[in-house]
Amino acid sequence: MTARRRWAFIGAGITAVIVGYCVWLVVTDAPAYRFLVRLYVDKYFLKQTLRRWGGLAPVIFIVLQALQVIIAPIPGEITGILGGYLFGEWLGLVYSTLGLTLGSGFSRWSRLSAASREPGSCPLRAPIRQPETTSRLFS
Repeated sequence: MTARRRWAFIGAGITAVIVGYCVWLVVTDAPAYRFLVRLYVDKYFLKQTLRRWGGLAPVIFIVLQALQVIIAPIPGEITGILGGYLFGEWLGLVYSTLGLTLGSGFSRWSRLSAASREPGSCPLRAPIRQPETTSRLFS
């Protein structure tokens, strides 16, 4: 079994465990699931919860924005609107932009660092290594 195939199986297994856990939370009507649903449905409860979090509320929002770049199922439009609703237009814009920038930077960094582990597979240097490209550049 190749390393690529092994990592595909590991990724599929981790995804299956996460999806299974989420389904279990919904089916058993766990307190964590009820808390998240209440945050989503009851806007007054959401604002009160954020007030209790105090200074951590912007940090949690920025992390949520970064995660929505990395984890595809989190809808970006809703989190952007949520930032404006919770923190106001300008602070919501700043927090949202900061989170999106951090998420995009992490995503790009992880892709480049993963590609740099395999010799000759870095996406930034691959076109330059082609013999016809180097002959055109240095002739």
